[in-house]
Amino acid sequence: MSSSFIKHYVASIKGGLVSYLACNKFATTKVYYKSELFTCTSLSFPVVVFTLESKGEVVSKCRAFSLSITLDFTIITDCSSCSTQGLTLALLVTKFLAKNYFLSNFSINDSSVAGEEEAEMITKLRCAIADRINSCDLNFLC
Repeated sequence: MSSSFIKHYVASIKGGLVSYLACNKFATTKVYYKSELFTCTSLSFPVVVFTLESKGEVVSKCRAFSLSITLDFTIITDCSSCSTQGLTLALLVTKFLAKNYFLSNFSINDSSVAGEEEAEMITKLRCAIADRINSCDLNFLC
């Protein structure tokens, strides 16, 4: 089984988003796919962490399937920055996805604060992509 298609898909989202944020004056924003976050010893804010969720459907009652894609973004900013920085980043991520992918809908929740001593503002963004991944793209051996 080859996971190179998924790796490439995730890497293209991450690379494109990093470039897009840099062009929009957020060059210091770090972007991580979920598993990369655990390799960090310290985080400097703002940070965007994303995960990929998919819902599979069998195509025409055959052995092929198709996956619809949902991306979840967690945007973490510190309280010393502008209070709307998380929302601004969420809107930039949404604009990036609308320009480069088939964004079908999204929701933003900008209501969370975490931490006691050094409070962090957390913005959640959930985006459904109308793009689909087909099983034939995944290069499964069987």
